[in-house]
Amino acid sequence: MAPEMYDEHYDELADVYAFGMCMLEMATSEYPYCECSNPGQIYRKVTAVSASISSLPPSASPLV
Repeated sequence: MAPEMYDEHYDELADVYAFGMCMLEMATSEYPYCECSNPGQIYRKVTAVSASISSLPPSASPLV
């Protein structure tokens, strides 16, 4: 879910985010946020202010 969806104020950027998540899943053959064990952990990751490339799965490193 795009971060904008949590605030209930969203536009086409939510679609861009969803497309990116689909591309990430296809490129890595892993579900996004598979390291999270509950929805609360996913929420914290999605709404975190500073995203880092180091949080990408190791299988995505050739793509970056």
